[in-house]
Amino acid sequence: MSGRVLITGATSGIGRQLALDYRRAGWQVWGCGRDEARLQALADEGVTPLGFDARDSVAMTGIAASLPPLDLLILNAGNCEYLSLLPI
Repeated sequence: MSGRVLITGATSGIGRQLALDYRRAGWQVWGCGRDEARLQALADEGVTPLGFDARDSVAMTGIAASLPPLDLLILNAGNCEYLSLLPI
């Protein structure tokens, strides 16, 4: 399967790996992030970079209006927090 996917948090960690994996699988990928150098590295891999802060609703509205219909959104891919539920 292939399609169009937008991934926020695509400049590092899980988001970056997802962006690369989807691109290698033939998807058209838009990767969002704030780090211009890391976005350029994604562009070198065939990912369309979108440099903005996802917390900025004005920027988000403008970006959303410029994109074609998407098949998949992966939001906050770079957000991870580990919690221990066991007493130490």
